[in-house]
Amino acid sequence: MIDLDEISFATLSNMTSENLDIVLFAALSGNPIYVVGDKAVSKLLVDTLSIFTQHLSFNVADWITEEDLSKVDFNLLLRGIVGMSSSTYQSILPLIHNKEIITVINLEEDEIKGPNTSSYFI
Repeated sequence: MIDLDEISFATLSNMTSENLDIVLFAALSGNPIYVVGDKAVSKLLVDTLSIFTQHLSFNVADWITEEDLSKVDFNLLLRGIVGMSSSTYQSILPLIHNKEIITVINLEEDEIKGPNTSSYFI
């Protein structure tokens, strides 16, 4: 469930400034986004990004753990916005077949990778 009181455009802009176009393209087009890093910051970014989705709160999990992997809906991992630790991310990677569609915001490495970009968002 999204906590609308925990949305911060300033945080999103500050943390993704150089690659905001990659992140917004993924959110608006419904491509999966993984936010990897600290739980509090990941949850803040997931909640903020969720307002750009076509279905508010649909396919969003602000935090999953390795223990959740046995019961997580893979549609969430293939179409959702998900926050997780680095170790959970490493555990998920072997389970995903089409990794090339995933946008990853790695807060620990200060890196954003994604398949698509758009000059529309710049």
